[in-house]
Amino acid sequence: MHEYILYSHIPYQREKQVLGILAGLTGVQPVEIHEQVLIYAQVKVPEVAVSKKVRQTQQLPKKPDPAYHKIWREVVNHDNGTASGGEWHFRAEQTPEPGVATFISRGVTEHKATEAELERLKQPEWYQFKRYYGILGYRFVHNNVIIRVYRMIVPIELEDREGDGLIEAGPRPADLMKLVDASGSLIVEALVRVATFDKPNPAEDRTKKDKQSVADTAKKELLGLQAAMDGAVDLYAPDRLALETRARNV
Repeated sequence: MHEYILYSHIPYQREKQVLGILAGLTGVQPVEIHEQVLIYAQVKVPEVAVSKKVRQTQQLPKKPDPAYHKIWREVVNHDNGTASGGEWHFRAEQTPEPGVATFISRGVTEHKATEAELERLKQPEWYQFKRYYGILGYRFVHNNVIIRVYRMIVPIELEDREGDGLIEAGPRPADLMKLVDASGSLIVEALVRVATFDKPNPAEDRTKKDKQSVADTAKKELLGLQAAMDGAVDLYAPDRLALETRARNV
């Protein structure tokens, strides 16, 4: 999967105004969202099996550097002060592509997390837990563009950085989390996704031009939203390394 993304940043005083503008643009009311996210750093990369014949005749590919991986799930806050979580999803993000100033462009792998993946995340010889944070806000959909307006939150207790039992435990309710930005400002994120294929497919080869037009259409939709929001919410592409976990040393 490939994502094209634009961002903005608004003060808390404009929250209702921006939600109203987006509701008018999309023709629907916002959907509330609360997501729990856990970040893990790979300690080592799994070995790739290579046949003896290939080893003798070809140069072995360079071993990839350890990466940062996420798991996330939706959270439901209940009236009694508790919260419940949905199924975990695994997500790996590539470093945003260089040379693209109009929007953030990056490859993404995302799917429902398997038991094997969740178990491996808990093994210190494979992964080191890095951070627990949440996203609390609203979601709109405009054509194929997903728009999220949210704040980032983290657990009040610092010991949660250890990560023990977080995968099995229930998520923290919103009132046991604190804002990352104490001013209450919000992030506006607009993204569009295009499916990609890892394995060669004859049908795919015959429709390369069509697939390219799908990506072009997705980009046009995103830039069309940017133009429609100009002056109300200024969507832009931040520095690509500002979104790279390893560059931030999270």
